[in-house]
Amino acid sequence: LSQNRFTDVPRILCETLPLLEELNMENNLIARVGDHVSQLARLKIFRLGHNKLTEVSEVVGEALTALSDLSVNHNTIGKLPANFSRAAESLTSLDLESNLFPELPPAILSLTVLKTLKLAGNPIAELPLALGTLAFLTEITVPSTDLGSVPRDVVQVGGAAVIRFLCGVAECEGTGLLDL
Repeated sequence: LSQNRFTDVPRILCETLPLLEELNMENNLIARVGDHVSQLARLKIFRLGHNKLTEVSEVVGEALTALSDLSVNHNTIGKLPANFSRAAESLTSLDLESNLFPELPPAILSLTVLKTLKLAGNPIAELPLALGTLAFLTEITVPSTDLGSVPRDVVQVGGAAVIRFLCGVAECEGTGLLDL
């Protein structure tokens, strides 16, 4: 359903396909996600990039507990809902690139099985060192600016260097998190 002119996820889709596991609604005109999306309780992959979203609906964090891959890149989102941490047990990939996040949303630190985090293109000024506690995080894209707690030369080397820096090389060795 990508590259159309939808302004919301079609209600009829949610009502007739409650067992749907993947939904690509990229490149539409979606400004908000309606509560009827909660009917897609088995949804694992939800792509909402390149729309007109200004927020991630609370229904995403509350009802879509099977979600493993969420992409909301290239929107104008600046924060995640407080209940977003409910996705902690299933979300492995989160694409927030090219939005308006001024800081790393605190809820991300509770996503314990997160493997991929894309943050490039956001005005984030600092990454918390606590990001290094996400044991499964193996891929990260970050803004190519000064990130405060992460030195610029580390950022310029790339995502693996940022992860190494954040979790501390001594703590990562022997954990299987990074191949040093």
